Amino acid sequence: MAHRSIRARHTIDAVEAAYTLDGTDAEWLARLLETVTSDLDCGAGLCAFAARVDRGRFMVDGPGARRALDPHFVARLGALKRNPPSALLDELALGLVRCGGFEQRLGSAHPVTRHFRAAVGPAGFVDAFTLFAQDGEGFGLCVGGPSRRELFPAERTLHVWRRAGLHFAAALRLRRKLRATRREGLRCEALVGPDGRVAHVEGPLRDDVDARERLRAAVARVELARTAGVRRDPCRALELWAGLMDGRWSMVDRWESDGRRYIAVHANAPEVADPRALAPRERAVARYVALGASNKEIAFALGMPIGSVAGAVRRCASRLGGHGRADLIGFDRAGVISLVGASERLEVLRSEVAPSASLLAALSDAERAVLTSLAGGASNAAIASARGVSVHTIANQVYAIFRKLGVQSRSEALAKLLGPETRDDPADPAPAPTAPTA
Repeated sequence: MAHRSIRARHTIDAVEAAYTLDGTDAEWLARLLETVTSDLDCGAGLCAFAARVDRGRFMVDGPGARRALDPHFVARLGALKRNPPSALLDELALGLVRCGGFEQRLGSAHPVTRHFRAAVGPAGFVDAFTLFAQDGEGFGLCVGGPSRRELFPAERTLHVWRRAGLHFAAALRLRRKLRATRREGLRCEALVGPDGRVAHVEGPLRDDVDARERLRAAVARVELARTAGVRRDPCRALELWAGLMDGRWSMVDRWESDGRRYIAVHANAPEVADPRALAPRERAVARYVALGASNKEIAFALGMPIGSVAGAVRRCASRLGGHGRADLIGFDRAGVISLVGASERLEVLRSEVAPSASLLAALSDAERAVLTSLAGGASNAAIASARGVSVHTIANQVYAIFRKLGVQSRSEALAKLLGPETRDDPADPAPAPTAPTA
């Protein structure tokens, strides 16, 4: 029996909890679980953990946290961790943010769903809600919990949690920067009062009047999102509160000894290495495109206008010798070769990415042809015209392609299709997404 137990009533509370920087990582995860329990717990508890996703490997990073996790589920964790399918890494690593139940997102025939049910089905569990968001630097945060019934949350609810998940990932990245600068302290580039008055400014913001004005406007939007009336509408609240400000900064509450509250502004852009031809913000955009994110998702995650994202995608593709979005899909799996000559050093981006034969095998000849056109950036109307069929027919084929690949967008489809064929080292299998180390 399906049900809709997943809600989105306390997402702003959860985002606020995520940006609380004090305490250990385990304490931070425990606070986060406390705020999301009433919305995400399906009756068997929740767990959360950070993970490293790096060149075909998925590894739990640091301690996890559990909240009221059902002991019968805990007893089956060993079976869940044992020999997970390689499709698990596809599901988590080849997307900026994943959200939903296994049955809803993947279907009962998917290897991940089958593995989950074989491992924990004997204890009565048939599904699990999982939210996994990547931070753009090779790390991600997973929040999830098992269910004894199939889960089919409303798309509006999933949309809200996907956006909240991008905030969780930004907070994870910020905490990692905090650890790296523990001795000297995390640099605060501005202190802004809730009324928009700038009490302190340094770094790039000091001499950039326009950026300071955008900062004041961003603070005003965040303060509005946190009001009692607006936070009751999480869709609207998260339209106001983007993942970053100007693709560079995160905003965190800071309380002074006299009881006054300020918004502390910290540099928190994803740091993506190479290629040298791209500016820092372009590297972040290219990284998110490689993870299958749409322009709209990237605009939210980086706090950039969608037009600026589209322009950055075009520039990235052009500077890397490509023609469009599809040429950026292999960006995060590319390597840099250094060629050293007598008088200079030349760094060349080298990417060896081939379509996954196993995924292509699931598609019909017509669907493969349509997917090829999609990869080239063609619209449904253009594909229909070229193939001599109706736009409705192409739309149905695109829907079938997305369903077979387990994706929701063109970018996701390309990211999954162009992913490495084999990812797991049998000697070191990846842990299951709902099995943290607590």
